[in-house]
This record gives sequence, C-alpha cells and structure tokens, in this order.
Amino acid sequence: SQTYAMVEVTLKDGLLVEKRPPAVLERELTYNKSEYDLRTRKMRFSKEQLYSMNEVDGVQTLVTMPGFAHRVLAALRKSGVQHEFSDARTPFPKPDFEKAMKYARDYQIEIIYNMLAAQGGVLEGPTGLGQTAGMASILNAFDHMQWCLRGTPLCLFACPSKYINRKNAEELRRFLPDREVGCIMSGTEKWSDDIVCITLDSLHLVDPDEVGMLVVDEMHTLAADTRAEALSKFMKAMRFGVSATPEGRSDNKDMVAEGLLGPVVVRKTYNR
Repeated sequence: SQTYAMVEVTLKDGLLVEKRPPAVLERELTYNKSEYDLRTRKMRFSKEQLYSMNEVDGVQTLVTMPGFAHRVLAALRKSGVQHEFSDARTPFPKPDFEKAMKYARDYQIEIIYNMLAAQGGVLEGPTGLGQTAGMASILNAFDHMQWCLRGTPLCLFACPSKYINRKNAEELRRFLPDREVGCIMSGTEKWSDDIVCITLDSLHLVDPDEVGMLVVDEMHTLAADTRAEALSKFMKAMRFGVSATPEGRSDNKDMVAEGLLGPVVVRKTYNR
C-alpha cells in the first residue's frame, strides 16, 4: 500500500484546508456536472472541481468548502491515510438543550438534539414534519446575548420564496414571542438585530460578518451559482439546511449544497 505524509485537516471560518492532500481527496471533491445544451438538445457532462490547489510555504495545500469536513475525514479513514484534524473556527456558543426543547414536539426531540450536537448540517424531512417548529427550537437553544458577545448578533432564516418567507416570520413570532423577528424581501423590510427571515435572493442586503447562525429552508434550491456565492460569504455562521428532497438535482449539483451546509445529519420519514 502507498505511504502518505501526515495530512493536516483544519476547519476554519468558511474554509476547509488540507495540507499534503492525497489524490483520493481530489477525486472525492469532484463531481460530474450536467447541463442541457440548447443548441444540440442533448445533456452535456463536465467534471467540476470543488476545491483549489496551491503551494503554501512549500507545502501542497487543498482548500475547499467547510461542509465537506465529514466527507474528507471519512475518505481519509477509509483509505488508511494518517491525518490530524483541528477546528480553528471562531468558537460557537454552547447550546442550552433544555431551552431548545421548550417548544419541541416529542418526535422532534432527538432530531433537534442531533442537529445541535452536529453544529450544522441538513435535516431531511417530509412536509408536515414541523420543520419551522424544529428550527425555532434550534434558534431558541442560543441566547441572543451569546451571539452578540461573539460579534455575530444576527440569526438568519432564509428561504427561496416570498410566500414561505412571510409564513416563516409569522410562525417564528408565534413560537418565539420573546425574540424580535424581522422579515426582509422585495417589498418588505422589517429589520431586527436578532432573528431575520429573509429570501435567498435578498442575502446581499445583510453584512455576512454579523451573522452567527444561518438556517436555509428548501436548501436544495441554493446550489444555483449566484445563491451559492452569496451563501459562501457567511463565513462565521453555524449553517443548517432543511429540505424534503436535499438530493437528486438534475444537474448533479447536490455536492455544492453539501459543501455550503454540510451533510444530511438527520433523515426523517412519515414512518419513523
């Protein structure tokens, strides 16, 4: 078997850095992008790399999106490559699990616990699971003052449509009556220095450096290039995603969403 030098994996704010990466990581962070060619009326496939490779202080270094930490570490373990992992992110506040469960339904308790313990990632669940209530519980796990002391006072609850955004704001105000919930989208600008419900296409209105938590509803819609670029700027945010269908995009860009938010942490169906 081939011998590799020790691989150093470091999770930073908005970045995952690997020093002396083996070739297996390049393969793991590449996918087949599919596009429909209007001229030929056929699907066109091309390899898309979700990393950059540079030499830093004489050491080969791979840089990729932070949501790939689990994927990268699993690939290194499977390949038997020696590696060290360090978390160099700006520390997150500690969640109050008891406070988080205040509004949770019985079947949501395990879901909320696992999402908070993972410090991000995606919840896959069908419509009617009560995703907004679950996300309200996750928001409630952290006191607003904790985020302020970290220098990232805002918590964003983002979604693709104005209708869903308005509904999310109304529901969060009901679930979290002691928190100030704003609502930002075209035609509506009600700001808050605490929780803000916002459409994905309005993310550019927010200073990314002020955001401590970002929750994306219908997260399968964010792999579009413009939305992915906007979301990648929230480098200090603990990122969560919610969707009934986080995987299976026709353009194969599911990996982009994983890189931005992390892997599916909890899968829930009507049967379990």
